[in-house]
Amino acid sequence: MAHLARFSASPESVPVRDRVVHVYDKRAGRFRRAKVRNVAYENDLYTIRTPDLSDIEPEIAQLIGAVFDPAHKDAEIEELKIGMEANGLAAMREIEAWEIGPRRAPDDLKAALVSYVGLLLAQHPTMMAARASVIRQKFWVSAGPRFGATPPSLRAVFDEFSSGVGVLAVVMDAFAAALELNYLAWKIIRWPDEPHLVLGDVGVAAWYPPYRLGVGGPWDADAMFLLPISPTTLLMMGGLAPGTCVVEARRGAEASAEIAAYNYVSWARARSEVYGGHFEDLERTLAMIGHLDPRADNSTQLEVRGSVLPDYIVADDGQLEIVQPPDPSAEETDTRFAARFQIR
Repeated sequence: MAHLARFSASPESVPVRDRVVHVYDKRAGRFRRAKVRNVAYENDLYTIRTPDLSDIEPEIAQLIGAVFDPAHKDAEIEELKIGMEANGLAAMREIEAWEIGPRRAPDDLKAALVSYVGLLLAQHPTMMAARASVIRQKFWVSAGPRFGATPPSLRAVFDEFSSGVGVLAVVMDAFAAALELNYLAWKIIRWPDEPHLVLGDVGVAAWYPPYRLGVGGPWDADAMFLLPISPTTLLMMGGLAPGTCVVEARRGAEASAEIAAYNYVSWARARSEVYGGHFEDLERTLAMIGHLDPRADNSTQLEVRGSVLPDYIVADDGQLEIVQPPDPSAEETDTRFAARFQIR
């Protein structure tokens, strides 16, 4: 919510929740104005369910009642995210005060921001749905023979658990992404004049220029990660120089063309809504989209990372075992980094 509020033209004196942004609804094809508090949330997006099934009889109605009881909703992931988001926003505020020129990002600020960007990539509804789909498939490949013909109502219960596992994987996926993003160079670009950046509901736009709007990962050649910090400031992560950073300012016709390219990517990656502090920035971007369907959803950011998902095994005695993934390894990331950049 606080990140989106940075794209409002409302005065700083207005509380974050009440700041107004201009919104383009991609699904309806309409513009509107809205308060940040009315567009910066999705009900139960990070909800998992942790019912105690120890006293539940092997009867489907009881099982369904226990699993879907509202009292069993767990907001643990949402609570874990609060600190990561606060640190990321503090880092963005500090970056905006940096002077033009080369520098090195302090380790604590860098850690805060790559953690925040990794979280944005991992927590987006499109990515959580993609992980849940893979988990569900893995589960039924292993469990299908064990359960035989499963009633649709019971299948819904297991699918709910699969979705919950997909939500829990947000933390490990975000951590793994942060480890990888940590190796990329930073470029902070400022546009003090119009036009301005727009922000899609993906938050950070993964961009693989040779493949237009395809799906890839931090290790793809020419991969870039575009984080709009404010309507006048963009952080770009990419390239071969980890730990280095340059702050640049742009003006004139070339700046307008450059910001248009980033707005194109931000718009395309948005799932359903695009935001701007000024209506004309959204209108200008829509007119520039050209051959891209402005309503299309290209919000898938990365390939599903199988290494952060559990495996399911049916043991010899017929019991279903859940094999939890190991924590993401910095050593493994070092190896991949060295291989990509041919470090000896």
